[in-house]
Amino acid sequence: HGIGLGSAFFMAVINQLIYAEMYNLLPWIFLSREVNQIWDEDVHGAGGKHSFLADVIEAPELYDERDENREKPFPGVPDFQRTRKEEVTVFGNGIWNSYFEPVSDFSFDHRCSKPMLTLAKPLVSHWVAPWAVESYPGYLAWEHILNSEYHQWYGQQRRIAHEIVRKYFHPKPWIQKLVDKVNPTKENSICLGLHHRGSDKSGKRRKTHFEQYATFIEAYAQETGGGKIFLATDSAPFLKEIEDKFPPEVAILFHTQENAIRSSNKLNPFSIGSHHRTNTEVMIDMYALAKCDIFLHGRSAVSEAVHYINPKLHDHSVDFEDPTYMSEDAFREMIRIIMREKGVERRRHLR
Repeated sequence: HGIGLGSAFFMAVINQLIYAEMYNLLPWIFLSREVNQIWDEDVHGAGGKHSFLADVIEAPELYDERDENREKPFPGVPDFQRTRKEEVTVFGNGIWNSYFEPVSDFSFDHRCSKPMLTLAKPLVSHWVAPWAVESYPGYLAWEHILNSEYHQWYGQQRRIAHEIVRKYFHPKPWIQKLVDKVNPTKENSICLGLHHRGSDKSGKRRKTHFEQYATFIEAYAQETGGGKIFLATDSAPFLKEIEDKFPPEVAILFHTQENAIRSSNKLNPFSIGSHHRTNTEVMIDMYALAKCDIFLHGRSAVSEAVHYINPKLHDHSVDFEDPTYMSEDAFREMIRIIMREKGVERRRHLR
């Protein structure tokens, strides 16, 4: 409840898939209307209601030793020896199958052949488990990570998550078609991806600002002579700054989803328009950004999802909330190295 598409699909789901693999469970992703920021009644409620009797097993609640107040439980080893009969009722199409291919061959036709594991609500989003991945160091991890360790910590998270995404996350063909339309790329070209979250942002994360991006965008434009930039943002004011503050020869390099829902204030787009539409637009942004060679961003589940899709970006990105993010000179050198490796020649019209 209350989480957006990035957290629901790329955090909660990834961690439950990790859990399923740990205990040789057949995964089945079915998100309900309780995931209220991405549930769309008209689209996701179309599957109707399904009820069936199943042999249900559960998992015990465990706690990290640092969780002295026992506030954040996570699931332990499933108790395969104890089962109980329970009527399981689900409503709608499960959301996931509207945007991704199914992760297994589970169907209602063979639902009763084996026991079904259910997790209590507090265990569903188990970011605090020792084996779970996180989109940013939170709750138990934040205070234990030194500034110099951020890049290494994120690298470990992203490697684990990428293996799950590579195996299970396969967008529907119509999604991939739209991704390729908004960000067509060629082998002998270079692309800078830019993600800016300008609406709601919670926890210890800070909002990023135009000035932070501007220096690196100008450096990229100069080094490439006019390479493509794909921009994904939920902020209408930030997009206006891009259009107004850069000279025409730089502003023309930007590509973005036209007519996407964007906020003019702190409201996130899920509070403004159709959830199916905003889900689709976020999906397109994530996979379009992942097609880029370099990535500028702050901290969010969407930015992490981009890294999970394309792990090469871990060493080719600037996180403006990392206290040790690279200098402009190091950024320029990185661009030159990538261009040499890809055989990309500098274009001539920008100096």
